[in-house]
Amino acid sequence: MKLPQIACVTRPIGHQVKAMTPLAEGLRRHGFRVRETYDRCPPEDIVACWGWGWAKEIRAKFPRTTILCIDHGLFSPRKETVVTGWQGLNGFGEHPVVDDGGERLHQKGWDKVIQPWRETGAGKALILGQVYRDAMIVDAVEDYTLWLQARSRQLQMEGLNVKFRPHPVQSRVGNDVIYGNVAPKTDWRRSLYEDLEEHGTVLAMNSNGLLDALMFGVPDVRLYNKGSMLYPISRAHNPETGERRVDRTRREALANRLAWCQWQPHEVGSDTWMKLHLPILHRVLDNSGRHSPWWTHSV
Repeated sequence: MKLPQIACVTRPIGHQVKAMTPLAEGLRRHGFRVRETYDRCPPEDIVACWGWGWAKEIRAKFPRTTILCIDHGLFSPRKETVVTGWQGLNGFGEHPVVDDGGERLHQKGWDKVIQPWRETGAGKALILGQVYRDAMIVDAVEDYTLWLQARSRQLQMEGLNVKFRPHPVQSRVGNDVIYGNVAPKTDWRRSLYEDLEEHGTVLAMNSNGLLDALMFGVPDVRLYNKGSMLYPISRAHNPETGERRVDRTRREALANRLAWCQWQPHEVGSDTWMKLHLPILHRVLDNSGRHSPWWTHSV
């Protein structure tokens, strides 16, 4: 069987190249022809790229492309690892499903992010803002500001004191006014954990900050979108608004599974990574691009 050619596309940015180079090398070791390129939209049938926004751009031009989407990892500090999902990012992508009882989680030291449940912040809710044109949310709502404002009103009707944390990327460039009047803002220069410490409820559409909140011990975590890696342990709460609440009793089980969804850059393209990911690739190719996204799995 002649293996297809794969394009590994990346900008000449350190953290992207750091993950894409070992991937290209690993694919070559396994017999694939690989072209490393800075092309925006390469014509190959299989493409590895950084970020869902870039992946959507490629898919818009070549709808049948099989895509491996790479981005920053899941557990904090997120920029030390990467997540690699087939046909989508985070909950929309397919990842290996491995049950090892937490062996990898503990081996890597990632279990240290799991903190005791917090009793602080009762009666206070924090809404986590995402980058305003984040590719993970632009297809989910027509007007993100109106969506945020509706969530703020909902929380206030529950009797909660609501604060809004703009995404630091927006605030750093002085553009957090784009969110409009959601709720009183926290200081974006504070660490996320300082804000989490003060709130017993944390809400977002599908921000990775929800995972940070759950692991940090925030007891009430709410999401609204299948793109969240927490989706498999969430339960529908309000079908009208799409609100889902996380079952905190499944936190450790989820963490064990997520340890096989994120990788240190040097592990991407390793024999272990290939053993878990190549069967997914071949199955996707055999099924005309259909995949089994993370949100469809139970934990």
